[in-house]
This record gives sequence, structure tokens and C-alpha cells, in this order.
Amino acid sequence: MGLTRNIIKGILFDKDGTLIRLDDLWVEPTLQFMEMFIAKHTAMTADEKEQFYHMIGIENQQLVANGMVAAGTIREQATALARYCTVPVDQVEAAMTQYFTDYLHMHPEKLIPVTDLTALFIQLKAKGYDLGLVTADSHQPTMVALELLGIVDYFSFIAAADDKYALKPHPEALHAFAQSIGAKATEVVYVGDSIKDMQFGQHGYGAIGVLSGNTAKETLLAHTDCVIDSIEQLPLLLDSLD
Repeated sequence: MGLTRNIIKGILFDKDGTLIRLDDLWVEPTLQFMEMFIAKHTAMTADEKEQFYHMIGIENQQLVANGMVAAGTIREQATALARYCTVPVDQVEAAMTQYFTDYLHMHPEKLIPVTDLTALFIQLKAKGYDLGLVTADSHQPTMVALELLGIVDYFSFIAAADDKYALKPHPEALHAFAQSIGAKATEVVYVGDSIKDMQFGQHGYGAIGVLSGNTAKETLLAHTDCVIDSIEQLPLLLDSLD
């Protein structure tokens, strides 16, 4: 279903690939953690390691579009890794979450926004939109990233993968955001860069795909008829829809 002229009260954003550059951020810490953990806790062969990286969506030190690392959760990665060792998945997830959080603190320069996020959010708030965030990342690194970027206060609603809501594309978080701002789900639009994001947005007003992630335009267009280069173009698009 495409976007039509209708009222929009709330905008939900994805984080990685939508607000910030994806590959610049996650390839290095993911490979660092995986290599460290594999060497210490597993007996993976070279073939098994190659299969493992293929399974989680890293090929030639790049993220595979819509793969586990690009569009999935830390829990999913931890579950995949725990199959090769005796460390409980909860401990793997906790170690991975802490590693990524520490990495953000040590390398804030890796958080590269796709545009001037502060200026964009000020503009959108001035137009009367309520803003929220629903991400497949975990809560701790999400909050650190938003704080380092100086944008956390622009969101009235934040849902991460390890919060209480069902994961995208399940509509629970979208409905919760809509309720929190006194809107209908159909008055909330979702902006993201993955197939799951497009499916998630269809539970509300619709989905706006952005090409700042690593999903091809043709792939996004199979799930929405509204695709823009980046969120920098969002105000003009919304003006044309309202």
C-alpha cells in the first residue's frame, strides 16, 4: 500500500542506516568481538568460521543487506555464536552488548549522521510532528549513540530490541508510540532502510524507505512506493503528503 494524502501526527525512525551510516559503524566492532570470542571460546575450523560469517551477514568485511548484523538484533547474533560454544546465550549477548557500548564510547567518530539531525528534528518538531525511534539495536548502545549524537531529547518514544516490545515487523511498538502521542496507528509513518522496516511501517500510515542504508532501491520499492535518498529529503516529502 502506498502513501497517500492523509494526516500524519507521528514519525517513527529506524536508527542504523537511517539516522547514521551503517557500514561505517558496525563492521569493525562486530568483527573484533567475533574474532576475539571465537578464538577464546570455540574450536571453529576455518570453514565453520566462513559459514558463520555468511550466516550472520558479513561477506568480504561488508554487511550483507538485510542480513542479521545489518537488520537483526544482538540477541540473534549471540544465539548464532552460542551454537559453537558452551557459553550460555544470555552471557554471550551481555558480553556483546557491553563490547558494542564500550566501542561507541571509545570511537564516537564512527557515529556518522546521514545529515544534520538536530536541524532536521527541530524542523520536524516545528511542523508539529511527534518523533519516536524503533530500532533492532539493544537499549544500552542505542541510548549511548543518541546521547553522543545529541539527539536523544527529540524523541518522546524509544523502543530497542531488548525492551518490552515485540521485534519489527510486529506492530506492537508502533501501536505503543501511537497511543503515547494520542494518535491512531494510521497516523504514524515509519522511516527505515530495510525490508523489515518497510513491513513494519505498513502497520501504520505507511513506510518511507531511505537509500542511506545498504538495501537496494528496487528491493525497497517491492515493499513501498515511497523511497528517498535520505531523511534530509523528509520535510519536503511530508509537505507533499499532508
